[in-house]
Amino acid sequence: MRAYEMMYIARPDLSIEDMEDVARRLAELVLRHGGNVHSLEPWGRRRLAYEIAGYREGLYFLMLFEGSPDLPKELQRIVGLTDKVLRGLVVRLEKGLPQKEDLPAEAPEAAEEETAAPQVEAGTEEPVSPA
Repeated sequence: MRAYEMMYIARPDLSIEDMEDVARRLAELVLRHGGNVHSLEPWGRRRLAYEIAGYREGLYFLMLFEGSPDLPKELQRIVGLTDKVLRGLVVRLEKGLPQKEDLPAEAPEAAEEETAAPQVEAGTEEPVSPA
């Protein structure tokens, strides 16, 4: 079996039950095709780079799984038919699934912290002389 990573963006107005339903349906699809789901991480609400179906934000999820080579195509098809999911992308992991020591210890930063302007410490840049 090959290792895959799937990132999908759900509509931001979904209830908790709807989000769990989408995650459960995708995991069941992987299991029906003989695969294994290793993890499903909710990344939270984030601002989209551009508007999708009238939404400016989305709920991001990352699923790591193993499956047959035809499974990604089927997942893409199901995500395209599901109105609760705005976008989805499946990527094959060349090095296999990450081990526990390879995973980050903390969850990803909140969306507000990612969009904040980078802080520049005073005195770290060299002065520029006028020409």
